[in-house]
Amino acid sequence: MLLIRCRLISSIYFILYFKHNYNTVVYGAEKMNYRVLLGKNIRKHRKIKGFSQEKLAEICELHRTYIGAVERGERNISLDNIEIISNALEVQLNELFDN
Repeated sequence: MLLIRCRLISSIYFILYFKHNYNTVVYGAEKMNYRVLLGKNIRKHRKIKGFSQEKLAEICELHRTYIGAVERGERNISLDNIEIISNALEVQLNELFDN
């Protein structure tokens, strides 16, 4: 009975760990999910172009606060909006997901 309980508990921990960490990527020495990675790269390319969040939002016809939330990795952005932002920044889609 104890062995079954231990296996059940370890299975639950594994499932919770896997569910929490399945979409993480190593960025430098820290782990982050792809939304955070995407946001960091959008911010990097936005600053290279010299755009403010407000200017990028205007070009993309998106709300300024949405751009900020995407850059912080708080929004689950659609592929359509990723494409709109990449076109505005004049970068390839894959560049927004590079480590």
